[in-house]
Amino acid sequence: MLAVPIVSHTFASIRWNVDEINQLDRDTRKTLTMCRSLHPNASVQRLCLPRREGGRGLINIEWLYNRLVIGAVYQIRRSSDPLMCMVREAEKDGTQGSFLHKTAVRACQALKIPFDAALASRKKDNILEKPKQELKTLLKRAVCQHLKEEHLQKPMHGQYFKLVSEQGLSPELSFSYLTPPTLYSEREGYMTAVQDGVFHTLAYAKRVLGMPLGNTRCKACRTHEETVMHLLSACPRYAPTLYTDRHNMALKVLYYHLRHEYKIDEQSIAPYQVRDPDAVITNDRCKMYWNFFFSITSQLPHNKPDLVILDSLEKKMYVIEMSCPAGTNIADKEDEEIRKYKDLMYDFKNSYKEYETIFIPIIVGVMGGMKSNIAAYLGKIKIIKSKNIKGLTNQMQNYVILGSLRILRSHEASHSPTKG
Repeated sequence: MLAVPIVSHTFASIRWNVDEINQLDRDTRKTLTMCRSLHPNASVQRLCLPRREGGRGLINIEWLYNRLVIGAVYQIRRSSDPLMCMVREAEKDGTQGSFLHKTAVRACQALKIPFDAALASRKKDNILEKPKQELKTLLKRAVCQHLKEEHLQKPMHGQYFKLVSEQGLSPELSFSYLTPPTLYSEREGYMTAVQDGVFHTLAYAKRVLGMPLGNTRCKACRTHEETVMHLLSACPRYAPTLYTDRHNMALKVLYYHLRHEYKIDEQSIAPYQVRDPDAVITNDRCKMYWNFFFSITSQLPHNKPDLVILDSLEKKMYVIEMSCPAGTNIADKEDEEIRKYKDLMYDFKNSYKEYETIFIPIIVGVMGGMKSNIAAYLGKIKIIKSKNIKGLTNQMQNYVILGSLRILRSHEASHSPTKG
């Protein structure tokens, strides 16, 4: 990728063969695969999408070539220089060796952009009439949209993008672990492969790879079909251990941030530095309960929320419950948590009448999916500064993703063929 400026300098003056350009992209993907940063079956289109759109931000050489050729034709068409006028006429006449006009037309047709006045319904739609900077922005957006459409057309690779849309999740928050990249390249490629649906499970091996497998039951629990979503959110074998560890590591991000803000800790503590948080900790400003069993007057099935904070200064009681559901359950999980703790919240209001009780559900999908209202929920905790909310959500998402990757790797290591 560091050599792209050198190669791109020749795009407007040398006629490149499409196979030669595609070979550069293939060599780049081959190097990434050799470095364990890209799954060999991962989506090619997603690799070249911008990170804010859920891609990995690599430059697609073919579309860079097309964009630069369109830009060269744009400059030639608008130039009044005599030499440029000669080039323009040669391109129009199709003189031997001319290629810019034809290449630009093909690229614009693929991007569904009107190239000249004959194809444009209105004059302002003609790209040759647009300002230079507006043309650059238009081409980048068109290429991004083209790659995204190709990715979504894939029935397997496009599932996670469709899920983000169907579940009403925030693309900006769901892909925030990619911008800026906070994971190692290998882990980033691993999670991308999982989201693309190409992680090797028994169900994938039988349905996609066509392997003659008679039994596709999970190698850990032996009761359900082994799929990615089963391993990450529904396997009873991993629920009391790996799922709990993933949940607690993500919640510790918020817990230790609040301890620091409430002056319980003088210095901020990283979530991984302490194994088990204190069940109850207090100072003159607040009292914090971690996974504490509340003995209320009535017997309730759910009386052990993840985190409870009694803010004696603000006279507020924050009941925080976190969940890491499967991607298909994110939209419903918030309502489920509210219903589950409805009776407990009612008892809290009666027992702590001087406090305002506030329920805060924090839902982060096993692959990092989040709804846009998670920031609003965290904003209800007055002591959290608004500038820190995005960083908190990003950190919690990273720990959920790392926990999910740990589950998959643990499953692979524990049930590899060499171990039977």
